[in-house]
Amino acid sequence: MSTLIYCWQCGHLNPGNAVHCASCGALLVRPPGLADGAGPRPQARPVGTTRRTLGKIVKVASTIVWLVVGLVSMILDLWMLSYEWGLQGVIGGLILGPVTFIAVPLYVFFNRGAWVLLAFSYGGALLGALLMGLASALAPEE
Repeated sequence: MSTLIYCWQCGHLNPGNAVHCASCGALLVRPPGLADGAGPRPQARPVGTTRRTLGKIVKVASTIVWLVVGLVSMILDLWMLSYEWGLQGVIGGLILGPVTFIAVPLYVFFNRGAWVLLAFSYGGALLGALLMGLASALAPEE
């Protein structure tokens, strides 16, 4: 029968070869200064907790970037369609939503020479994608 170790912090029974408690994440070796039970017990974090938390924060930030950029881009795209073709352009832009996101910034850039809408729409989408990739690298789905 293998050796079992009790966690000194939460009392959970762990396998003898475990380094961290499976329940609370504390080191299973009592720090030398606490061998006699004096002093406060340190709170150990499970390995990777900070990284997962950071990944979740970055994932929320990327979602916010995509939502804000998408909403503002759609409003600007519909405004440009309204300016160029009136109400028919707006209705067409709403019906062809995904095409509107791609085509209108390119149209404005090549026809009017205005690069701001193109940079905002495509740059914001790229920033959101990069943040989402970073979030996935920091906190992969389990």
